[in-house]
Amino acid sequence: MRTLITGEALARIFEACGARVFRANYQGDVGPHVAKAIWGIEKIFQERAIPWKQAQKLNVQEKARLLGEGYVRGNQEYEQQKDRIDELNRKLYERAKDTMSIYKKTRTWSLDYFDSIYKRFGTRFDKLYFESEVADRGKKIVLKNRGNIFQESNGAVIFEGEKYGLHTRVFITQDGHPTYEGKEMGLAPMQYKDFPFDLNIHVVASEQSAYFQVVFKALELIDEKFKGRECHLSMGMVQLVGKKMSSRTGVVITIDHLLSEIKTLLSRLIKNEGLTPAEQKRIQEIGAIAAVKYSMLRVDPKADVMFDLKSSVSLEGDSGPYLLYTYARCKSILRKAKFRISNVGFRSHKEHFSKEELDILRLAYRFEEIVREAAEKFEPNLICGFAFDLAQTYNTFYHSHSVLQAETKEKQEFRLLLTAAVAQVISNSLSLLGIQTLEKM
Repeated sequence: MRTLITGEALARIFEACGARVFRANYQGDVGPHVAKAIWGIEKIFQERAIPWKQAQKLNVQEKARLLGEGYVRGNQEYEQQKDRIDELNRKLYERAKDTMSIYKKTRTWSLDYFDSIYKRFGTRFDKLYFESEVADRGKKIVLKNRGNIFQESNGAVIFEGEKYGLHTRVFITQDGHPTYEGKEMGLAPMQYKDFPFDLNIHVVASEQSAYFQVVFKALELIDEKFKGRECHLSMGMVQLVGKKMSSRTGVVITIDHLLSEIKTLLSRLIKNEGLTPAEQKRIQEIGAIAAVKYSMLRVDPKADVMFDLKSSVSLEGDSGPYLLYTYARCKSILRKAKFRISNVGFRSHKEHFSKEELDILRLAYRFEEIVREAAEKFEPNLICGFAFDLAQTYNTFYHSHSVLQAETKEKQEFRLLLTAAVAQVISNSLSLLGIQTLEKM
C-alpha cells in the first residue's frame, strides 16, 4: 500500500514539474507463491465442498480473502508437501493444460481485487507487466550472456557480484527456472521499448536494496544504455502501532479492514448535522483515504513508518483529515460571503498587515519551490510538511482575526482573497499527494 501511494504521488509531482511520466506496475503472477496459493485453494475447496461455480459468484473481496487463505495454507504445508507444490510450480511455469483453468481463474480474482484497490486509491497504470511474460525473455538473455556476464555454478546460472563489490546471486535455478533477478533482465528491455525512459524509478521496499544493486549492474553490463537510468527508491517498512502481522501464519490486516477501522474512527469525530447519508458516506471514504495516504507520505520514503490509527484521523494534528478540515473551513467562509475572486477589484491593502497575515503570505508563495524540491529529492513528505504548516498558519490567523466581520470592507476583501488563496494552495498540495478535497466536513 505504501509503495502504491508513494509511486502515485511522485508521478503527480514529476508531471507538475513538466516531466512526461509512464506509470507501470510489475506483478508476480507466477512463482512459488502462486503455486502455494493454488495448492491451498484446492485444499480449502475440497474440505469445505465449495464448487467452482459457487466460488465464481463471490464478490471481489471474498475471492481475495480466499486467495489469502490459500496462500497461508500452502505456506503452512510446504515442508510436508514440498515435492507436490514444487511440481505444481513447474507445471505453472510450463503452462501445463491441467493447471491453466484454476490458474486463469485465480489470476483474474487477484487482478480484479488489485484493480479495485487502484481505483479506490485514485491511481492508474499505463501498463501492467507480469512475471509470466518476462520469464522466458529474461532466461534467454541470461543464457545468451552465459560465460561472459553470467557463469554456471552447480547446475545454476549466477552473476558473480563480488567482482563489482556486490554479492553473488542466482539468475537461473538448477531446475532451469529464471529467478526474480533473471526475470528483471527481460523486464527492463520491454519497459524501455514501451517508454524510452531517462529514469526508471523502482518504488520498492528497502529490503530489496542489495537485490537491485546486483540487477542494475547486470543490466548495464548487458546493455550500456541502462547505466544511470535505473534507480531504486528504497522504501522504509510500515509498522502498525499495537498490531503485528505475518502473511505466513495468516495474521494479516487487509487494506479493506484498515480503511473500515479508520472510517469508524472518523464517524465519531465528524459532526453529521445537515449532511445527507450520501454526503456522510463520501466524507468517510475520502477522509479515510486521506488519513492513510497522508500518514504514509508525511514521512521520508526511505524511513520506516509507524502507522497509528488514532493520530491518522486527528482533526487537530498533522494528519490528512486536519488538512481536509482546514480546506472545508476556508470554503465555508467563502460560501457564506458569496465570494468570487472574479468579482473583486484588486486594490492595494493600504492598512498594515497583521503578523498572522504576513505569516501566511510568506509561506504560501513557496509552494512551487517546495514542489520542485520534492521532485528533485523524491520526497513527497516535503509537500506534506508545507501543507500542514500552511494550514496551521491559517488556523492561527482564523482564531485571531475575523474574516466576515472585518473592521473595513478593504480588510474583508483582502482576508477573503487570502482565504481563497490558502484553500487553493492546500487543494493543489493535496492533489499532488493523490488526496481529494471536501467542500463540507
